[in-house]
Amino acid sequence: MTGILRSFGNELATRKSVISCADFSDIQLLDVLFETRPTWLNHIAVPPSETEQFWTSNALKRFPTAWANLLFLDLGVIPSNCWLEITDSIIMLMAADGLALICNSSKDIERLYSFTAILRNYTPACLSAFGLEFAEDISQNVAWCRRSGMNIREVYADRSEQQSEPEHHIALLQKHQLSTKRVVDFYQPETEAVSAELDSRNKRLQDAEDMLACSQEQLFQKQVLLDQLQESYQLLQVQFQDQAGDLLTVQSSLAMMELDRNSLRLESALITNSFKQSQDTLSQVINSRFWKLTALPRKLLDIIRPRMSQAYEVTIANNDATQDKVPISGNQIDRSTDFEDDLRETNDLLLTSYHHPISSESEWKGTFLNLDDTSTKLSVIKATRILFIDWKLPEPDKDSGSCRIYEILKIAACFGKGIDFISDSVASDSRYVDLLLSLGINIISGRQCGMHHLQKYGAQYLTVFISRPEVAICYAPLVRCYASSAQLIYDTVDLHFIRFLRGLEICGEDSQESEELNRLALSYRDCELFLARTSDKVAVVTEEEKSILSDDISEESVYVIPNIHSSVKSLHSTSFSSRNGILFVGGFDHAPNVDAIQYFCEQILPKIRKRLPEVVLHVVGSKMPDKIRQLRSKEVNPIGYLESLDEIFASVRLFVAPLRYGAGMKGKVGQSMSYGLPVIGTSIAFEGFDVQHRLHGMIGDTSDAFSDALIEAYSDPLLWGTISTEAAKLVESRFSPTSAYSTLRLLLLGEI
Repeated sequence: MTGILRSFGNELATRKSVISCADFSDIQLLDVLFETRPTWLNHIAVPPSETEQFWTSNALKRFPTAWANLLFLDLGVIPSNCWLEITDSIIMLMAADGLALICNSSKDIERLYSFTAILRNYTPACLSAFGLEFAEDISQNVAWCRRSGMNIREVYADRSEQQSEPEHHIALLQKHQLSTKRVVDFYQPETEAVSAELDSRNKRLQDAEDMLACSQEQLFQKQVLLDQLQESYQLLQVQFQDQAGDLLTVQSSLAMMELDRNSLRLESALITNSFKQSQDTLSQVINSRFWKLTALPRKLLDIIRPRMSQAYEVTIANNDATQDKVPISGNQIDRSTDFEDDLRETNDLLLTSYHHPISSESEWKGTFLNLDDTSTKLSVIKATRILFIDWKLPEPDKDSGSCRIYEILKIAACFGKGIDFISDSVASDSRYVDLLLSLGINIISGRQCGMHHLQKYGAQYLTVFISRPEVAICYAPLVRCYASSAQLIYDTVDLHFIRFLRGLEICGEDSQESEELNRLALSYRDCELFLARTSDKVAVVTEEEKSILSDDISEESVYVIPNIHSSVKSLHSTSFSSRNGILFVGGFDHAPNVDAIQYFCEQILPKIRKRLPEVVLHVVGSKMPDKIRQLRSKEVNPIGYLESLDEIFASVRLFVAPLRYGAGMKGKVGQSMSYGLPVIGTSIAFEGFDVQHRLHGMIGDTSDAFSDALIEAYSDPLLWGTISTEAAKLVESRFSPTSAYSTLRLLLLGEI
């Protein structure tokens, strides 16, 4: 056989044309055919690492038909369950006069017998039709078949010359029987396994048919349901079309509202520009030589005007009271009339009152007749001082806003600038006066003194910081006139109109309270947005309020200055087991605090008493009304105002903040967290703190959720300890004086 194969190789080599070889073995079968490999040999081999995947995916069928002059197969790497599938592919792949060599690297001769038997017996018609001749040399562990132009019958005829036909047939038959027996023996286990698998598949097929019948019944029922749904869908589609028409109408209305809003923004910008132009004009007038020359007449007018007005009123009254009066000469009447007309005209042109848009009690009764050029008088003094204006002196032991402004003042005192504080109301408690004086801050008490101070010393100020809309709406025009070179900062404290809108959501729609809240919300909204637009910078307490204002003013001019707290947890490390009761703290001149206590006592406390019958609610706060004091019972302890909260913070187990409406940050919530006292509150109570539920506090927005959270935190020492520690860390990292220092320096001085 070796000689036959070598002669076939020499025959291919003499053709001097490209020889295509598909090699699916790792045995050097080319050395069997060629003494020296031809240079025009096109050799394609499958790497051993890819052999198993190649045969299991039957990739042989993707090769071109009649392409390979040489085909090498290694049965040692071909799974036996693939043999039946590749025989046709082998024959189709061989080119005319092509040669296939089959070997077995595993040295298992039985595998070679079995495969050659399959190749002979499985497709005898293919062998004849394609002109294949087959031979095997078991001793060399190699078998081969060749496709040539010679018919198989001719092959047999050539062989009959050397051996009689009966003997040849007997030899072939014996060889065939031996091969067949080997194939049967080889596949017997696989045949039994296939039969068992076939029985199993038949059973599964029967089960599948039963399931199919059941599914068809279900499908029929679902089809009926689908028909019903389609009818419903058609009805809904008709309704949707009607609603789509309504939606278009609404969208058109929204578009018109947006146009109106843009128009209002444009008008607001024009008003602001006009205000600034008027301010520049007023400054030019004040600095003009003519205005300085009129200083004496203007002072005389301030003295004469009230007297002349009184005299005029007395004259009118006398004229009405009596018919008999002493006649006056015509010249005197003319002069008096001319003077009164001039006086009225002067008043109409120069007298100006700035009306407070919310409360008439804050109306300024002064005039601009006595404006003086303070900037020229103090031009040698550089504007370096900072002025704070609020409705009263800070009382940090009474309300959240006072705590915040007091902490801001303490930080500002470290900047090395002179600081003054105007209190719109007259200070009545020397404790709070001494509190600011200890920081080196000058105090101006009362509105008249504040206006006089601005008139005389306004040019000294680098920055003016005004808190609350009621105060800013009165003082902002005076700051623009008397401190024209200072940057004006409006501090919202919280957006009041947001608080009123949230209160509107929980009261009855037709009640008198809802009408009042709606009026206040609209009035405060106009006032606060106007102040924000006409100020140089705006200070807010939360990112949420910054986002609200960014719709109307530039986001870069809004600064977040939250409540500021110093952590004191280490000073009050009372253990969980040593604490009892729950605590609420809040000033009761603030309506949301009154509503919170009533809501807690009516809807939450009864649910808590069922699980914690001994728990007591302690209520602390200034200006406590009678309706809160009347809640006194064995489970409610209305205490009122306490000068120091250290002792009670160290004795109670939880702080509650059941606020249903409000705005900004809640000072007592932050203070409780700084003491390491866990807080149970609503989402509104935790606004601005970025609290994570069960880590920094417990959140409950309904009465059931609130009571469940309180009971769990009150009863679980591990949860209590986690919240106590993490809440104090949150205050220290986000709301401490250190974290606010750089932001305040940038806001007040424009530098870091």
